[in-house]
Amino acid sequence: MRFLLLLFLIVSCSDETLDRDDLNLKAIYQEYHLEYNLNNNTVLSEVYFRTSSTGSYVKLNDADDIYFNIKGDDLTLNEAPRYTLNFKRKQVWFGSKNVPYYMTEVEVEDLSNKKFYWTWYDSETDQDIINEAILPEAELVCTSHSKDNALDTTLTEDLVVTIKEELKEGQTLHMKIINPLYDGSVLYYTFLRSESEDHKTFKVSSDTIRYDARTDLTTRIEQKKRRYGNLSVDVKTEEIVPVLDSGQNTYILSFSIEESNSVDSSTGKGGQIYKTVVLPDQEIDIIF
Repeated sequence: MRFLLLLFLIVSCSDETLDRDDLNLKAIYQEYHLEYNLNNNTVLSEVYFRTSSTGSYVKLNDADDIYFNIKGDDLTLNEAPRYTLNFKRKQVWFGSKNVPYYMTEVEVEDLSNKKFYWTWYDSETDQDIINEAILPEAELVCTSHSKDNALDTTLTEDLVVTIKEELKEGQTLHMKIINPLYDGSVLYYTFLRSESEDHKTFKVSSDTIRYDARTDLTTRIEQKKRRYGNLSVDVKTEEIVPVLDSGQNTYILSFSIEESNSVDSSTGKGGQIYKTVVLPDQEIDIIF
């Protein structure tokens, strides 16, 4: 069933790229991504334009303009710092082509009373389309285990995560257990408000972690230099790497809180705003 669902999502999403100059299309679907990372105090803003929510990606024309504002309560929108979003391309899902998008990254030390705005001048309709976002409040309180208090999965202990504020409707808490020795070797967990009685405390059992670590084998590509006589050759080898290693080892816990909301605009297509706060990474020892 999961395979059929994944196949449906892949065939229903288009990574075709169209130029705005080639479109007889007044309304364009807008997809805004806003991420604040508390590990380095940076705000990442990305914007995608599409013919529809699952349609082709669109590259704006030279007459269009897209920029990003960070506004405090003491500023008007015109006074707020403005950052141009730069045109780039990247792969947005496994197997897709490099699609066009617009991005900027800004260092922000204090998020108090900050609001975020995107302004897109749409040359086809000759209007400024403005969308506003506020990041979700997020502050991790504690985890039941740490680097000094190892999680012993052989004793079936639970890993308990407690956040300061209740998880709101529409928000999700994401947790990653990362093996820092192996790039891309990660266990993923997602928690919903309904999964916690107090909406603040979330658990993962050792049985679940052990099962996921054994069944989710990650491949890692390692590049080494080998010598054949006087010739030095770069050799790539790919091997299957389990996420957790036997014995007691140190891993990284990464947390984020996400929410999204719909966008209504005068262009008629609207869109979606996705907002993420990445919480400070923590170290944890796990006995596996």
